[in-house]
Amino acid sequence: MNEHDNNTNDTPVVDTNAVEPVMEVVNEAEKATDAAVEEVAAVTAEVKEAAVDEVEEIKEVTASTIEEVKTETASATAAPLALLTTKLAGTKKFLMGRKYTIAAVVLVLIALLGIVFLMEQQGRLNTGIFDGAQTALSKNKAVANVNDGKISRYDLDVSMSQIATGAAAQGADVESPEIKKEIQTQAIDMLVNTELLKQEAATRGIEVSGEEVETRLETLKTDVGGAEVLEQRMKEFSIDEKTLRRDIKNELTIQKLLEQVFVEKTVAVTEEEVLAFYEQAGGVEAGLPALEEVRAQIETQIKTSKEQEVVTAYIEELRAKATIEVLI
Repeated sequence: MNEHDNNTNDTPVVDTNAVEPVMEVVNEAEKATDAAVEEVAAVTAEVKEAAVDEVEEIKEVTASTIEEVKTETASATAAPLALLTTKLAGTKKFLMGRKYTIAAVVLVLIALLGIVFLMEQQGRLNTGIFDGAQTALSKNKAVANVNDGKISRYDLDVSMSQIATGAAAQGADVESPEIKKEIQTQAIDMLVNTELLKQEAATRGIEVSGEEVETRLETLKTDVGGAEVLEQRMKEFSIDEKTLRRDIKNELTIQKLLEQVFVEKTVAVTEEEVLAFYEQAGGVEAGLPALEEVRAQIETQIKTSKEQEVVTAYIEELRAKATIEVLI
C-alpha cells in the first residue's frame, strides 16, 4: 500500500489543542452564570468577546483545512475525491463541536438576562437595563378585554386622571380609597363603552378622514384658548400628540355612529313635549319669558335628554351581546 493509500484510509484526528479553547469558554460561561447578580455587565461583555474569538478561530481552522486539501489533492495520484471527503469530514466535525460551544455561550447570555429581569421584577436588583421595556410593558398591559379589543393600563390611567381632576374641582377627596375605587370603576366603564361603540362603528364601515381629524384639532385649540394651552393640558394628563389624534378620531367616529342611531331610533321633539316642559317649569305665571322666546332652548334640552336615553339603552344592548373581562 503506497503513501497515498494511507492518506486515504486514515481518519483525520482533530488537534486536541482545539479542545482547550472550547473548555475555557464553557468554564467562563459557568462562572458567568454563578456571578450573574454581582457582575452582570462584565460577564455579558466577556461572553460576547468569547463568542467573537470562537468565530475567528473557526475561520482560521477552515482556511487552513482548505489550503491543506488543495496542496494534498494537487500532489495526489490516486483517490483525490476520497482525500477531499475525509478532510472535509474532519473539518465538519470540528465545526459541529464549535457550533454547540457557541450555542452554549448564547444560552448562557440569555439565561443571564433572564435572571437579571426576574430579580428586577422582584425588587432585588436595579440595573436600569430593562426600565424602558418595563415601562412600555406596563403601559400596554391590558386591564380589560372587550370582545377582540383590549383596554390598556395607559388609557385607564389617563381616564382616571381626567375624572379625578373633575371630581377634585367639585370638592371630592380624590385621595380617599373609596373615591379612588369609584373613579377607577367609572373610568373602566367609560373605556368599555367607548371600545364597544368603536367596534360597532367598524362593523358598520364608518370611517373618519385625516382632514376631519385636523379640522377638529384646530377647533379644539381654539376652544381651549390656543395651541400653548392645549399643549399644557396634554402635559397635565400625560397625553402625547399621537394619543390626542387617536382620541379625536375615536370621538368623530362615535359621533357619526350615534347620528345613525338617532335616526334609526327616531329622536324627535314634539309640540306636546315642548308645551309640557314649559308648563312644568311654571310658564308665564312663574315669571318665565313667553314660550316662543325660549322654544329653541326647550327643544334642545328635550332632544339632548332623549339622545342620552337612546345612547344609554344602545350601549346596554351592545354590552349584553359583548364578552367583557375586567382584569383588575
